[in-house]
Amino acid sequence: MNKLLLLLVTITLTLLTGTAAYAQERQLFADWQPQSPVVSARSQATLWLTIYSDEEIYGAIQPPVLSLPNVYIELPSAQPVYVKQLRNNQQYHTARIRYDFYAASSGEFVIPELTFSMRSAGVSTPLKTSPYTLLVEPLPAEAGSMIVTPGLTLEQQTTAAEVLAGSSVSQTMTIKALAMPGYLMAEPVLPQPPQGVEVQQGRTEADSHFYGGVVTGSRSIERHFRFSQAGEYTLPAISINWWDSERKKVKISHIAAQPIVVTAPPPPPLPLRQRLEAKLDLLWQSLVDGWGKQKYTVLTLLVMSALLIAYRQLVFEQYIGLKKRFYSLSQTDQYQWLLLIFCVLLLPTSALNKRLYFSPLPPSMSDSGRWNLTRQLASGVFQSVANVHALKPLNPENRRSV
Repeated sequence: MNKLLLLLVTITLTLLTGTAAYAQERQLFADWQPQSPVVSARSQATLWLTIYSDEEIYGAIQPPVLSLPNVYIELPSAQPVYVKQLRNNQQYHTARIRYDFYAASSGEFVIPELTFSMRSAGVSTPLKTSPYTLLVEPLPAEAGSMIVTPGLTLEQQTTAAEVLAGSSVSQTMTIKALAMPGYLMAEPVLPQPPQGVEVQQGRTEADSHFYGGVVTGSRSIERHFRFSQAGEYTLPAISINWWDSERKKVKISHIAAQPIVVTAPPPPPLPLRQRLEAKLDLLWQSLVDGWGKQKYTVLTLLVMSALLIAYRQLVFEQYIGLKKRFYSLSQTDQYQWLLLIFCVLLLPTSALNKRLYFSPLPPSMSDSGRWNLTRQLASGVFQSVANVHALKPLNPENRRSV
């Protein structure tokens, strides 16, 4: 048992020694690289944890977790950036991992020695960084407690510009700042609503987006305004002062005032019984007024209705007889020729194709062409038209309705 334990210890030491020797022979090491030499309080400071190697880097890297007092640390992306860099007149293959630091105040912040590993081809290679001191300069006095960012915009959305008295209007203001996470933006002091308007605080949301190497933070503030009386109101304008970290001066972003028109609500509807009584009164009045103006028309309709009821059997027999005569007429050649002429005059080419046997006519057949064809059919020269267009009327069994 002792011999087996001794063998395992020997193998482990050999592997560790070989791995360390391989890292040393390969010139594999890690170091911190600041993106900007000057860093101010409450602004973004980007540091790159850079791994150097004289060979291409293929291994999986687990970024170390950092924590510093009074400093907010963001890891926008755990995926390293692979580039070639020149260091001490020697070119290296590098893998760079980005860390964004946001110091709440000025001072010196020491990043301790970090130990992590890179795994490649089943072999874990230990890496170690030296301590790094982050120097954060204080902001000018005129910056005060403003948001520090290279760019800030304000947006506003309201649900309506015209409402009824007793209704509410929701206002959503969104602050967007570059190089600043949303949760680090302080909520501004907003102006009070006009007199006679109730305000209720809604949701407040913070969000951050990382795109193209730039962090954009946003904070949305929602408020609800209730108008109890009709009139014209104005939601106050909003202004936010912020410190431009690039131009080193105070800037102001502004949202214009929003006019709101409040109208009185319509009167409530009458009870159902009163509404029915009013409708019946109106109907009776219209009948009384109409009798004086249209009494002869009403009497005529009544007489015609009485005659139709008295002679309904005779009227029905006449209708059946007319229907049979029309059917007999529709079987004659004269009816078919007349129907063909009307089809040529009225139907579009696509529908005309369904009524006739023909060689395809031009889709955009002109009006003059239709009139010429109609005159030839009406004058009885159908045979010449049939030779040109291969036209002939359909047989009764092949007819289709228009």
